[in-house]
Amino acid sequence: MKTNGAAGAAMHGTLEAVLARATRAGAAAADAVMVESTAFAAGVRLGEIEKLTDARERRLGLRVFSGASVAIAATADLSPSGLERFAEDTVALARVTAPDPLAGLPDRSALATDAPDLDLFDPAATAPNPDQALAQARAAESAALAVDARLSNSEGAEFSQDASTIAYASTLGFAGSYRRSSFHLGVEPVATHEGGMQRDFWYTRSRHLAHLEDPVAIGQHAAARTLRRLGARRVKTQEAPVVFESTVAVSLLGHLAGAVTGQSLYRGTSFLLGRLGDTIASPLMTVVDDGRLPRGHGSRPFDAEGLPTRRTIVLERGVLASYLLDTYSAKRLS
Repeated sequence: MKTNGAAGAAMHGTLEAVLARATRAGAAAADAVMVESTAFAAGVRLGEIEKLTDARERRLGLRVFSGASVAIAATADLSPSGLERFAEDTVALARVTAPDPLAGLPDRSALATDAPDLDLFDPAATAPNPDQALAQARAAESAALAVDARLSNSEGAEFSQDASTIAYASTLGFAGSYRRSSFHLGVEPVATHEGGMQRDFWYTRSRHLAHLEDPVAIGQHAAARTLRRLGARRVKTQEAPVVFESTVAVSLLGHLAGAVTGQSLYRGTSFLLGRLGDTIASPLMTVVDDGRLPRGHGSRPFDAEGLPTRRTIVLERGVLASYLLDTYSAKRLS
């Protein structure tokens, strides 16, 4: 597997060191993940600066196996002595943990062998431009308030960006890393009319700065969404067709995703347990989980176990076609 430049190589060196320490401390197997991230945000309200934040973080997570027992721990102390103590303490924790015969790393043959470039990273995310960020936020807010005189207030507008490098390695010999970035711009105007007050929002989000939507268009759309709430009234109880807008539809898909994941299935809390092959939705509905969608916000070349991501049809024309399982949940459900 390839690494992403000097940063990725340095992170792999740290991961290999902590895995070696865990093995020396008695671990039969182990894997570790390291994340280095930066985050910047600039917010305004009625044109005035309300927030400027700039944060950096490095953290490491370690999973060790001792016999049939497993322990998971995390640390931000990446000094040699800190890693030594961390590895020893995690192995000691595994030794007193109740055994689980299904716990373990995936089969070596199943590990990812490539890390395709999914276009998840924009170098601009590592170099914040406060003036540009504030200008974007102000443009979105002013565009929203200019739409209608009833838009007299605002909860503010915010521009944010983040960048991270993720590296994973295991005692199976796997080592890989990738980078990702994200940019976001949102605004929330407030409208008042005849003693009533309403608010709504809109936003744009992208892996690349250049692909964010125009701030003026975002502001105007947020304004239209807010104004349509004025004069809202309750409708009588009735049966009627319902169309869910995209922001609500996403939450419905979230419930579906939670019901097809391994943990909810083997714990018996999913309403879709044992329903593979059943029709659970309209034949007009197909849902695909694509971990290798270019620029996708959920995309990555490999998962948290070093297994390759892929395109999986979860719901095909209303029929439940697949669950989404990791190694442990697959063993529990087999």
